[in-house]
Amino acid sequence: MYNSQETIEDCLGSLLQDAPPDQHIWVVNDGSTDDSPARVLDRFGDLPGLTLLDKPNGGCASARNWGRMHSGAAHIAFVDADDAVEPGFYAGLLELARYSGQGAVQGGFRPFCDTPEGRRHERSPDAFDHLPRRQFGAIEVFDLPWPEVVTGQPTIWRRIYRRDMLDARNIWFPEHIRAFDDQIFQILTGYHAGLIPARDDLHYLYRQHAGQDIRQGDERAFYSLEMYRMALRRAVQEGWSDFGPVATSFFSTLKWSHDGLREDLRADFLRGAAELWTYMRHVWGPGIDSAARPQLLPESFAREAARLDKRLHALGDGYVFAFLDGPSLHVDMLRADRAIRERA
Repeated sequence: MYNSQETIEDCLGSLLQDAPPDQHIWVVNDGSTDDSPARVLDRFGDLPGLTLLDKPNGGCASARNWGRMHSGAAHIAFVDADDAVEPGFYAGLLELARYSGQGAVQGGFRPFCDTPEGRRHERSPDAFDHLPRRQFGAIEVFDLPWPEVVTGQPTIWRRIYRRDMLDARNIWFPEHIRAFDDQIFQILTGYHAGLIPARDDLHYLYRQHAGQDIRQGDERAFYSLEMYRMALRRAVQEGWSDFGPVATSFFSTLKWSHDGLREDLRADFLRGAAELWTYMRHVWGPGIDSAARPQLLPESFAREAARLDKRLHALGDGYVFAFLDGPSLHVDMLRADRAIRERA
């Protein structure tokens, strides 16, 4: 929760509808400067299953990690303060999590936006009709394989995770990242959970608004490059046998990010993306090309990747490329370079 006075009561109220009897809500106040902490205490302060935690501002990643470290629960979910859930959302998912024993389980989600007439729900973007259903008591569930999770839109908030999986695999949100920290979390949890049991009859309600990071079109898009660089390194360190779904996800993210970027940032972004893609190819070899979709991007991406590949060709392939780095992959270094160029 950061300066969420307009939405936090709606969010918490929805979480308390038909909640599991042992559910505990940790509201992490990430240094808010508005009335959101007071509103939480005024309306929910007497509830034994809800605790307000105060911390200095550090961003979404640090807030999520802070709440997780305070919780002793066996199953954990992460909720954004501007969103809500349908009644019984987490109760239904928790039952599936406990009976399946899997590292993560998933519900559906529905985007919505606020209008003078009330909420206007949009159609769910999920498209899992091709996956076979099976009975789980009185409901139907389906199993989501990790490639489907990794190549889909990051939606870490509609899942419940087994805490021991997160701890054993050392999966945390990277606190030096101030936007899009959910990308690496989705990739790692998707891979290590394997098959994720899912039900689409319950929905997380995902509020759309102009202030979202995904709508800004600024330097924050470069954080995605850092996320995929971290994923490449983890895959090497952990001995993954397949990186193809991550490569497919990488190109989808590049297209989406590039299309929404300010014009003056696009060339720098494509150079950084081409550098990282070159590293990926030198780690995994040409076999990974079948998972790539460079046609989604301007031709300058392919030209830059070919130029870098030519420079590095004599070094051959190897895992060392997962540990290379460059200024074009980092937001802070990009900003410093632009500032120097502007002063020159």
